[in-house]
Amino acid sequence: GPLEVSVYNDCSTDRSPEIIRQWAERLRANGISAVYSGGVLSESSDVVPKSPGGCGFAKNRAVEQCSGAFLCFFDADDM
Repeated sequence: GPLEVSVYNDCSTDRSPEIIRQWAERLRANGISAVYSGGVLSESSDVVPKSPGGCGFAKNRAVEQCSGAFLCFFDADDM
């Protein structure tokens, strides 16, 4: 679609994976591409986190997984 949401979870210890998964389902149901990485999704849809790499690392991974022509970051303090 014309819009893609890319999220990289840098090993959060809160409910972020669950919230991201719920939002991704809603976005996809409305024709918006949603890409999530930063952990390994298991068969049970649980996320097994990797070791944290920091904000710069997470942004670089998000950029790598994007396919759009334009990119805009929304950090925690922007929301």
